[in-house]
Amino acid sequence: MSVPSNVALSMAVLQNRKRTQVIIAMIALVALVSVGSLLFVYAPITPLSETIPADAPNKGSPLSPPTLAEKEFLQGGKPGQTQTSQYGELNATLDLLENDRVYADLVREIRLALRNNQQPTGQQLQQLNVALAGKVVQLNVALTQAISVGNVDLLSKLAASNFFQQYAVYKLFAWSWLSTSAFEKYKAAASALTIAEEAGDDSGVVGSLKSIREITGYQGYNDRISSLNELLASQYEEDVKSRMLSSMAAGDHDKVLSVARENSDLVSRDLALTDLLQQSIAAKTKASRDESFFTALAQAESDDWEAAIGTAKSIPAELRFKDIDEIIETGERIVNAKSVLQSLALKPERLTDSNVERYARKKIESVANIKALSSSLAQAVLILSDLLAAASETVTVNIISDNRATILIPRLGFIEPTFQKSLNLTRSEYKFIVRCKGKQDIFKYLDLRGVSAIDAQSMRLTCES
Repeated sequence: MSVPSNVALSMAVLQNRKRTQVIIAMIALVALVSVGSLLFVYAPITPLSETIPADAPNKGSPLSPPTLAEKEFLQGGKPGQTQTSQYGELNATLDLLENDRVYADLVREIRLALRNNQQPTGQQLQQLNVALAGKVVQLNVALTQAISVGNVDLLSKLAASNFFQQYAVYKLFAWSWLSTSAFEKYKAAASALTIAEEAGDDSGVVGSLKSIREITGYQGYNDRISSLNELLASQYEEDVKSRMLSSMAAGDHDKVLSVARENSDLVSRDLALTDLLQQSIAAKTKASRDESFFTALAQAESDDWEAAIGTAKSIPAELRFKDIDEIIETGERIVNAKSVLQSLALKPERLTDSNVERYARKKIESVANIKALSSSLAQAVLILSDLLAAASETVTVNIISDNRATILIPRLGFIEPTFQKSLNLTRSEYKFIVRCKGKQDIFKYLDLRGVSAIDAQSMRLTCES
């Protein structure tokens, strides 16, 4: 069956159109792959947080903006530029990989293409991008390992490399301090760390590690810092406990209390130290009480009862035992009795009064059981007893009268009319009343208080006197 000519012509045109569309699509796909590869090379490198160690100074680093050469490449270059001059920054990037053993062949291939004014293939540019990203990751790992062991020389070498200074420093922003004065501060802190480690100075080690962390942002020392802090806290606690125990064993309770005050925060948190402090306070209180007791005892034995009472009373009531209370009680009895006896002795003339005499003798009797404990009290008893004996002596008084007068002596009685009467009177003051019939009473007075017992006295008491 034959096909009409007009139909055959139509089919041929249709097939020709299809072939044309396929060719155009293939050209577009190649162009897209090429441009896409170029865009991938000069696009900022993907953040390396997936491959950067967790203890690096900062896991995420800000992405650097496209360079001038990247912008020129994306825009198709400047008019009049050759392909080689257009790729100036690409050439600079290739310089960074010139001596790389892994990517040396790739660098040579791309350079050859550029020298021949040929565009590098998309695969070559993709490999270059992977190479740069890999180098950045490797450098970050190397820097992290170097700082983790404090290898200052390796850090200096890596930081001085062209790849770090011209490329990686803009990708690894967390390591930018290696290009500033902070690196010198790090070196000083690292040196101090080495010295502290060699000296076994854990406190110095912690201080240096913290300085390095503050300067660099490196967090890899955190576990070591925490561990050393726990060790130092334990050593500090043991040192405080040891000093408190040794001071307590030596009986130096003031030292125990001093150490506790200096480390009050630790002591308040530690039950064992708190218990030790309470034991020391109790022991010091007891020692202070015993010291005060022996001081009061010595004062009492030296007959300084006023001081003994004061010392004994300075001891808190809840800490006093029987002997302390006895010192206070006996001391107060002695002091009070001595005061009364001495007061009576100051006015011996009053002792001739029977009431005063009885009071004085009663007071002397009341201290019979304690006067041996105080020489001054015994002396006061002796003086008053002598005064009472003297007051009880009598003086002979001869009364001359007229046999008419009745003589009244208050508190003693009366004398009937007589010419003469002898009386033995104690040394006191006396009042005589001469009473005569039909006359007013006559009053006479006689003071015997200062008269010697051997000096007889005479008085004329008559109705006419």
